[in-house]
Amino acid sequence: MGAVGALVAGTVTDKFGRKFPLLVGAAIATVGCALQTSAQSLAMMLVGRIVAGLAIGVLTMSVPLYNTECSNPKHRGFVVGFTQQMIGFGYLLASWLGYGTLHCKDTSQIQWRVPIGMQLVPSVLLFVGMFFLPESPRFLVAQEKYEEAHDLLVRLHYDGTNMDWIEQEFAEIREVISAEKNIKVNQWMAMFCVPQWRRRMLLATGIQAFGQTTGINVIVYYQTIMYRGLGLSDSNITLISSCYMFVGPTATFISIMLFIDRVGRRRPLIFGTCIIVVCLACEGIVNSQNLDGDKKGLSGAGIFFIWFTGAVFSMTYGPMAWTYMTEVMPMQIRGPGVAVACGIGHWGFNTMWSQVSPKGLGKIGWKFYFVFVAANIAITIPCLYFFYPETKGIPLEEMDNLFGGPVDYSKWSTDITPVDVEKNANVAVAEVEVEQMEKTS
Repeated sequence: MGAVGALVAGTVTDKFGRKFPLLVGAAIATVGCALQTSAQSLAMMLVGRIVAGLAIGVLTMSVPLYNTECSNPKHRGFVVGFTQQMIGFGYLLASWLGYGTLHCKDTSQIQWRVPIGMQLVPSVLLFVGMFFLPESPRFLVAQEKYEEAHDLLVRLHYDGTNMDWIEQEFAEIREVISAEKNIKVNQWMAMFCVPQWRRRMLLATGIQAFGQTTGINVIVYYQTIMYRGLGLSDSNITLISSCYMFVGPTATFISIMLFIDRVGRRRPLIFGTCIIVVCLACEGIVNSQNLDGDKKGLSGAGIFFIWFTGAVFSMTYGPMAWTYMTEVMPMQIRGPGVAVACGIGHWGFNTMWSQVSPKGLGKIGWKFYFVFVAANIAITIPCLYFFYPETKGIPLEEMDNLFGGPVDYSKWSTDITPVDVEKNANVAVAEVEVEQMEKTS
């Protein structure tokens, strides 16, 4: 349902604004949580889960998009990466609530109603809070509300010395969006047909898919199975799983404070993937030498590698995948582009690995870790190295220059075919390359 929610949100965000799907997502989440908390039957619980899953899909697409368009390019990584910080905090809170209520009587419904009911707090806060937050300045420009957009940019970014930069940023936003109004081709068709846009959509989708292929959500969902394979008792498994939830928020906080806007995105992602590969390989080796789970030293090493994998993910893919996914998208397809990246790259691969992993761990045991090792060595690391440029500090309206130059929108018409779209885009890129060669000669 997460994928469905993300794709649906992508169809409305360019029409109704960036705030609208956030409001709708929060409202749907509140309904879903209320249904689950008050469930009187399995059917009612399942309906609540489906509704809540739809809401999560809407919000995982909409929150980073909104944050990206409202943030200063110098601090965009911190602002968007904070999304992951709050996701980690949510996991932490839910885990310890579950651990705390575990000690209630087995016959008490508190064990499950309280942890589920706590979801109402953030969903209601988000719904109410969105009435006090502004619309994206870029969407306001698209609606020709120029004065409101300018005032909002000043309110968001003015620090007493940077008015010239704000005026330049506002002029670039107006220029780009004004040019986009010549577009007459359906966004979804253009996203797949125009080479630069297709590349950017694939990069955004890929970064989310690569994040899932680290195995991080397999750890989150099935770490109890992993710990049981290391010989831990059920009581220790619950405690260690809850303690593990401190790792993510701590590592993410370090990353967004120190790395993402200073070092960038590309290098941490490459090095982080390499470290995760080593950790997963070591985890597989440790498990292969401790099949009965009776070697405490190896069990401790197994716990360490699981935790360290989570820490590295939370410092790299955690905040950086959300940031990269939204910042590489051009304004004209940012809504549907982010929807595809989130729906397919994040939720599609999340679902695939979550369905395959318990069967893999059950049938081939420690060997299953090497499936992730092989996928990252064969696909993720080469793709990151050869195809993913650095985006740190680049204004959204200047991303075109990083991906082959702007497209000449005036060449598009309502009856254009996909072949014509790609042909015109290639012509535009060639013209840009000729102009650049003339300037350098």
